[in-house]
Amino acid sequence: MFGSKQVKQQRLKQLKGILENKEAGASELARELGVSRFTVMDDIEALEKDGAKVCEHKGKFSLLEKWFRK
Repeated sequence: MFGSKQVKQQRLKQLKGILENKEAGASELARELGVSRFTVMDDIEALEKDGAKVCEHKGKFSLLEKWFRK
């Protein structure tokens, strides 16, 4: 494995923060996080396993909660 669990947890927190505020594709997320698209997809899966409701529409991801905030 590359990187530590602490680094991954920090990246997951950053990814969740991005997805709470906007829709973004895997390539854009990879650029912002400094990782590959494959890592982004793994991280999205990890967020979902952790209970986050990640939506994908037309190749862009966001958190479901984003759509229900006032």
